[in-house]
Amino acid sequence: MDERYDFVRTVSDGSYRYIRNYMPHRPMAQVNAFPLMLRSYQDLYRRHQAGQLNAVQARFFEPRPYEELYDLTADPDQTRNLAGDPAQHPRMQAFRTALDRHMLAITDNGFIPEGSPLEGYEASRAPGAYPLARIMALAQVAASGDPARLSDLVAGLASPNDVMRYWAATGLVILKARAQPARAALIAVLEHEASPHVRVVIAEALTHVGEGPRARDAFRQTLASGSDSVALQALNAMTYVDPASRPLDAIARWEKDPGYLGRATRYLQRVAAGGFDPSVSLLPQRG
Repeated sequence: MDERYDFVRTVSDGSYRYIRNYMPHRPMAQVNAFPLMLRSYQDLYRRHQAGQLNAVQARFFEPRPYEELYDLTADPDQTRNLAGDPAQHPRMQAFRTALDRHMLAITDNGFIPEGSPLEGYEASRAPGAYPLARIMALAQVAASGDPARLSDLVAGLASPNDVMRYWAATGLVILKARAQPARAALIAVLEHEASPHVRVVIAEALTHVGEGPRARDAFRQTLASGSDSVALQALNAMTYVDPASRPLDAIARWEKDPGYLGRATRYLQRVAAGGFDPSVSLLPQRG
């Protein structure tokens, strides 16, 4: 998604489509400079800002469910989610199993944060480096947004594996204020966390449990890490936190950047300046 991050997996038998959203806390309508070149996209955003969308249309701008199921014959536009229908339970189980088997068979690298040393074919297949089955199980707990599994997420923060800690922290982000009991654990982990990718997610989680100043300092540190991928992850996280938790002075260096960092930076700057006008391009001005 260019300057935005998302992680979705799907499977279909031609009649039904099953979707699994591993980042359900992010809307489909993450602000992205390239599609906003289209006037139709600009109009959609303006109508959203004006409160003119109906309930189905507005879903594009809202958090998503962890799982979705659509009848492609009766509902080709995929607007009626059947995932919670008890009559669809056998079909849901079949799709879940098929998707899990495929992801394990191909060693799906999608759980690895972009820019991590574990990225790539050989690195992710080194013995013990990427325990995919365990990561998938924890990511499922994280994405389900179930506060009853909070203890599992806190336990995941203590894992020696970076990707496990990343998904444990992501689950706490998804819980937002319901992660309050994990506040002390988040603070403790941040003190010694070596992975900048994990630090970004912990910082975002801290903004939801009353630790905005601590989160702002953590964002500032990761923005100065020297890694473009880490900086972009931080800019994405800052898009969804309280404005007081955003160290905007630390992102000014990218305001003229022609790439992804510049696009994400300009969006945050415009929001801070009074609002986002979807008709004004986030792409750099030529000349």
